[in-house]
Amino acid sequence: MTIYLAVAPPRAGTTVLMKAFEAGGLPVRVNAARDAVNRVASDGFQLNPGSLYELLGEDFKRPDFEAWALGHAVKVIFGWLPDLPVLTQARYRVALIERDLEEIRQAHEAARILDVPVEWYAERYAWARTQLQRPDVADVRTIRYRDLVFDPVTTLASLEWPLDATQAAAVVDPAQYIMRNPETGVAKHPEHPYLTVGL
Repeated sequence: MTIYLAVAPPRAGTTVLMKAFEAGGLPVRVNAARDAVNRVASDGFQLNPGSLYELLGEDFKRPDFEAWALGHAVKVIFGWLPDLPVLTQARYRVALIERDLEEIRQAHEAARILDVPVEWYAERYAWARTQLQRPDVADVRTIRYRDLVFDPVTTLASLEWPLDATQAAAVVDPAQYIMRNPETGVAKHPEHPYLTVGL
């Protein structure tokens, strides 16, 4: 009895991961009303092509959330972790996406979400890992965003979740990987080996 979670800060790859889950045969829970914010702006900017694959805050407060989400994948951005319902019988399995911190910063800036230094994102990752240390979380598997984009079959198969990794990988489009940290001037973050800090 499992609920599958795609967890990351905004603009870190949760949408493409949810899209892959859906294509691979793992059902997803979304709230179409959330896509109202996904309109194309006057300057042509759009958060994501297609759906955001997100829920609304009210969905996490459903009294039947456990039964409603059972066997499905749910997108949980970091800010929603405190609202994640406590499960009584099922367990969460988590795919935590780690993306280059500078890439997240650039993506947030482009989306007009935040303008904060990369160190802030490192702190948020540490906070999120603490939030996921709870009895109803069976396991947390970390996947790198770059691996998801450039080797999606291997990356998705490594989760060992009930999905067809080949079919799931078919919807991962490397052309959507727009915000990229330069190949030079990058250092590993000392506390997070998969994260990098732009110099």
